[in-house]
Amino acid sequence: LVFDEKSEDPITSNPELQRAFETIRGIARNVGEVMIECKMPLELDEYVGKVKPQLMDVVLAWLEGKRFHEIMNSCNLYEGSVVRVIRRLEELVRELATAAKTIGNQELERKLTEGRTRLKRGIIFA
Repeated sequence: LVFDEKSEDPITSNPELQRAFETIRGIARNVGEVMIECKMPLELDEYVGKVKPQLMDVVLAWLEGKRFHEIMNSCNLYEGSVVRVIRRLEELVRELATAAKTIGNQELERKLTEGRTRLKRGIIFA
């Protein structure tokens, strides 16, 4: 949902990330079905298809502390695209942390804040 470009990069070969991606697709399908039940206009397959796995390895490498140039050498995307995706992801995580705080879920807020801290570093946020 934060990556909306076409990419020639292959889907991750990491089995753990593949399982996580299938879980995310299942959740997206469930959300889409609820939206349809609520009479929201939605094409379910198109909605689920918006969840793309191409940058899972890139984002994971960034979260693990790898340098930007190392990450860019491992993918076939423009630098600006990767920067934009990671910045959009940081914004989404910040909004989710705020929502978790609002509903009183301190554990989720803590996890999201920690993830945001790991995302918001280096040249991407300079």
